[in-house]
Amino acid sequence: MCIIIVSDIFGRTPELDKLCHAIIQDSESLKTKQVKHMFCFYSSQIRHFQRINPSCKVDFVMPAFEPDFSIEELSEQLLTKDNVTIHNTLYLHGFMNKRSKNFSHSGYNKYVDWLREKIS
Repeated sequence: MCIIIVSDIFGRTPELDKLCHAIIQDSESLKTKQVKHMFCFYSSQIRHFQRINPSCKVDFVMPAFEPDFSIEELSEQLLTKDNVTIHNTLYLHGFMNKRSKNFSHSGYNKYVDWLREKIS
């Protein structure tokens, strides 16, 4: 079983952007025996791939706010898809990244514990 965690918690790079795009685009065709669950933290790029219907479970952990689009509208659109769960947070984009100005110690601890619980 494979679990994929998509995030820029260690900083954003062009390579990470390409990887995230590829994972999101391929999520529709992933064989559920290969990938059981995806966890996507503040995946702002998903707004460009709303036509995709993931074949495995996907949890999107959304920030409280994004300057370029409405989190509420995107969340509503994603919730119309099978296998999608939205977790709206009170934290800003980057709350899991210790190098981000938006890092939140309490948010980081909360979602690391949550991930441990989900994947154990």
